[in-house]
Amino acid sequence: MKATPTLYVTQTYRSRTEASWASTFNEHGIYFAYEPKLFLFDAVRPANWIHANSYLPDFHLRELSAWVEVKPYALSAIEIQKAVLLAICTGEPVFITQGGPLESDQMLQVSGFNNMEPVDVLASFIHEAAAAAARA
Repeated sequence: MKATPTLYVTQTYRSRTEASWASTFNEHGIYFAYEPKLFLFDAVRPANWIHANSYLPDFHLRELSAWVEVKPYALSAIEIQKAVLLAICTGEPVFITQGGPLESDQMLQVSGFNNMEPVDVLASFIHEAAAAAARA
């Protein structure tokens, strides 16, 4: 199924699902940057990870020091490898979700090699964002 580019506020997202996540982050006061930086991993990736050479993560939640990747399908080994490299290179966890915020009760939190676990992350994001707002 081909993604449908979707305008939300002033940004065109690559898919309706990404726009839905942006809307959800806004509704809960979670500040984000959409596709803020392209990461090139050629110098740091294991030699046998030949397809994990670059990565453009969907969202960066700066106040929460986290990345969010939205996928419309089941995760591939390559997607997980890219998330592992991003987590290692930035020191920030990567949360990967399959589908929109209403479809996903859990995400996969990737923090490094062999360091992955399912988490109920949307609730955590909302809690952390509220705490950050209270500190500001």
